[in-house]
Amino acid sequence: MEYNVEELKKVLIEQCKEEGIYYALIAIDKKTKEIVLPQSLDNALSNPDYCVFKCKKAEDGYEVEEVK
Repeated sequence: MEYNVEELKKVLIEQCKEEGIYYALIAIDKKTKEIVLPQSLDNALSNPDYCVFKCKKAEDGYEVEEVK
């Protein structure tokens, strides 16, 4: 299934805003767009169903970078 990285980033930013999170390293399921907390970062990076992002609060919003 094709996924839109920008759409996944929006999901992450909205979740961080709602929860008041300043820094997050998370995985998002490409199919369901569900944010998951994997057992380990290695598991998330090696799983083709996950897209891994880091997100941090900046002065003008949030900065999101795709790790994988």
